[in-house]
Amino acid sequence: MTSVMQFLVTFSALVIAACAGFLTYWNVREHRNADLVKIGVSVLRVDPDKEKQVSALREWALDLIDANAGGVKFSSEARAQLLRGPFEYYSTLDSADVTYPLEKPTPSRPVAEPPK
Repeated sequence: MTSVMQFLVTFSALVIAACAGFLTYWNVREHRNADLVKIGVSVLRVDPDKEKQVSALREWALDLIDANAGGVKFSSEARAQLLRGPFEYYSTLDSADVTYPLEKPTPSRPVAEPPK
């Protein structure tokens, strides 16, 4: 009975180690994909009329996002629109790693000044 218990404990430890290894691999791969999508979005946020050198990268950025966004693909209509103009996206949750500074959106109503 002791050798069966040792075998089960060993087998369980190996299964847990294999699961931990797979989850680590999957987590690293998903993090890499998210970073690649961020790079693609930062290229698309640039106005192609103002920054001529980035215009050639827009098709590459769309392909990069398509390949790493978890199966989500741009429609041909959306691709055409993103190739022509900047992707104007403003996030309040994640403002890290913006390559090109963009103008902040103007508020729809006047903002009161804080008291001094």
